[in-house]
Formats: sequence, structure tokens, C-alpha cells
Amino acid sequence: MSDAERGDLAVAKHEELVELLRHLTKTNLAIGEALYEIQKHRLWENHAQSPTEYFYLAGTEVGYGQAMKLMAVYEHYVLNFGVDEDLLSRVGIEKAHMLIPKIKTVDDAKRYLSDAVGMTIKEIEQILTEDERPSTGVLASIEDATVRRAVEAYLKQTPDQRQDFHYEINRIAGERHIEE
Repeated sequence: MSDAERGDLAVAKHEELVELLRHLTKTNLAIGEALYEIQKHRLWENHAQSPTEYFYLAGTEVGYGQAMKLMAVYEHYVLNFGVDEDLLSRVGIEKAHMLIPKIKTVDDAKRYLSDAVGMTIKEIEQILTEDERPSTGVLASIEDATVRRAVEAYLKQTPDQRQDFHYEINRIAGERHIEE
């Protein structure tokens, strides 16, 4: 294979991969929509004792954390802000999910998602980490030393660690809500 043929093949495969990943994101958004409806209308009750059990055991092949991520992206961007699925497919589920805390308006959604199209996950993590650093005064204003240490520890976590923390809190809260 000549260098020119190899270059042409590399470009063609890259374009094919990008298109497949966009299709995968659109499929994941459809899964997020279905899971959202199942959760919202408690349709899991026919298959499991809890939503957590449903996501793990009901043949969905989607773990609880991934299910929560897909539902969050669908609800936040599509339902709340009417974001076009084509834009989301260019960004990807992972980057869109990471940006959820930044998105407060339709304009935020369009701006951050448009910027994210050309960014790596590491670049987004860096922006989020820089934006979340509190001033010394904010931490100093927390009078309870235990709470202050907990906030400091939380802020030192990576975005993935924070995401796992929030999923666990939501899972526990969801199970407690069902028990009541």
C-alpha cells in the first residue's frame, strides 16, 4: 500500500468512525429517553423490586450509573432545553454529561456544547476543575471543620469520582424513597 493510499484509507476510516460514534450517541439518547419514561412512570415495577434492580437485572444490559447518565443527558438537554440531537451527537454523551452543571439556559447549552464539539474530555475536565476552585474565603466561611474538610475532599476529586459519588447518593436516595 502506497503512502497516498494509506493516507486516503486513514481519512476514510476516520470519517466512518466519526459517523458511527454519532449514530451511537443518537442511539444512547433514544435509550436515555426510554429509561427516563420507565423511571418516570415506574414501569420497572413489573420487572423488579427497585429501579436499581431493574437496571442491573431486567435484561437492559445498562448498569445503574450508565442508565442515570443517559437519562440525565436526555432530560437536561432534550427535555429541558430542546437541544438538537444532531448537536448532542457531535458532542457525545460523556462530554455532554460532564457539562450538565454548567448548563443553566438554552444559550448556555448551545455555547458549551458547540465549544465541546472540538474539545477532548481532558480539556473539559480542566475547564470544570478550574471553574470549581473556590476562593479561600469561601472555604474559610464554613465554620464546621468537619464540613469544611468534606468540601475540600470533594473538590479534590476528579470529575469521574464526583460522578460516582453523585450516582451513589442518588441510588441511596432512590431506594429510601421507594421504601417510604
